[in-house]
Amino acid sequence: MLIEPLTEEDETTYLLKSKSNKKHLLKAVENVEKRNLIYVDLDEYEKSCL
Repeated sequence: MLIEPLTEEDETTYLLKSKSNKKHLLKAVENVEKRNLIYVDLDEYEKSCL
């Protein structure tokens, strides 16, 4: 029986494995750096969902 040791992988490495996910995450980082953000009032958001 072959038993491989458990390897821990951090979330960032895991999320960047997928090409499309990596592209999406890097675009999000770029938006944050450019302060291209959308602010959401969570209280108002919750009220609109009810």
